[in-house]
Amino acid sequence: MHHTTAWGAIPTLVQQNLAAANFPTVTGVGESVAVIDTGINYSNPALGAGFGRHHKVVAGWNFIDNDNNVMDTDGHGTAVASVIGANPFIYNGQRYQGVAQGVNLIALKVDDGVNNPPASRVGQALQWVLDNRRAYNIVAINLSEGNGDFYNNPTTESDYGDLLAQLRDAGVFIAASSGNNGDSSGVEYPSADPNSVSVGSINAGDDISDFTSTGDTLDLLAPGENVPVIVGNGYAPGSGTSFSTPWAAGLAALLRQVQPTYGVSRLLAYMQSTGTRVTDPSNGQTYRRINIDSALNSVYLAYRRSQASVRSAAVGASATPAASVAPALSANASANVSARASVTSASALFSTTSISASAADTNLLGHDRSSVLS
Repeated sequence: MHHTTAWGAIPTLVQQNLAAANFPTVTGVGESVAVIDTGINYSNPALGAGFGRHHKVVAGWNFIDNDNNVMDTDGHGTAVASVIGANPFIYNGQRYQGVAQGVNLIALKVDDGVNNPPASRVGQALQWVLDNRRAYNIVAINLSEGNGDFYNNPTTESDYGDLLAQLRDAGVFIAASSGNNGDSSGVEYPSADPNSVSVGSINAGDDISDFTSTGDTLDLLAPGENVPVIVGNGYAPGSGTSFSTPWAAGLAALLRQVQPTYGVSRLLAYMQSTGTRVTDPSNGQTYRRINIDSALNSVYLAYRRSQASVRSAAVGASATPAASVAPALSANASANVSARASVTSASALFSTTSISASAADTNLLGHDRSSVLS
């Protein structure tokens, strides 16, 4: 892909274009995001064209059939995964790519695309992340799923609320879709859980999408209306809070690459403090829409300050020169995870061969859950 290809309106809105230029080595490399959904079509070249070690989709499990066949036969999980980590692609003559194109993806298949997954199955997937988070360096979970219960106060349900709490305590950022009922009086569970980060949708004009569920427990806004996503062998616009949620999960992976020790509260605080204010006309509340470049700038400046303090202390103690300041990379994942090499220059960032858009435009209302892929 030639580096002069213009970015689309949506990535430009959240300054993904500036982040790619200013932080070309910060791609989520070495981090993993678990996608709890309908699986992932890992055969698609934009998602690594393979499964397992040395591929983008490095691991997974099918909790429906209790095997390792995580191929997505519905398309929803693949579309979500493309927002998180797809290689650069061209759609309608404009450039797009996953928020964290260097990240590893974990496909945890709980949804058959027909019926809402039972809470027990979602709980099994969350337990899998808890058990395997260190082996794969899982820093975030994407939960573009909902159980149909809406709340305007932080609420913990008994089915798997304890697992959400354990995962947050372990430093795993859980991005959950707010729901698609268009109501301003509450968000859907598990988005309403205090240990999840609730994400609603805005459009390319930076207005809150009509379908977005909002309320007192909504944490963030991100693009979720007509977002170009992988559909079949091509691309099409997807709409639903399902597709706003992976922007937050991907951004969490980027920030954790720079600051591996940051917990969930601190990551969310940076996303909110650097985000753009957007007011919901239906309830008068103001929320923060993510800004990728601003968030990275803020966290990187904090990293530089911390390194300067370490250098000063080291010089004072022993006059040992400190290492040069550069974006911090997270600890390597286990040997069974292939951490793809980080991108080292802006020109290299654009070198991935693009895949032409071939799918017809389709409105994809996410599984959070008034919807199926159409």
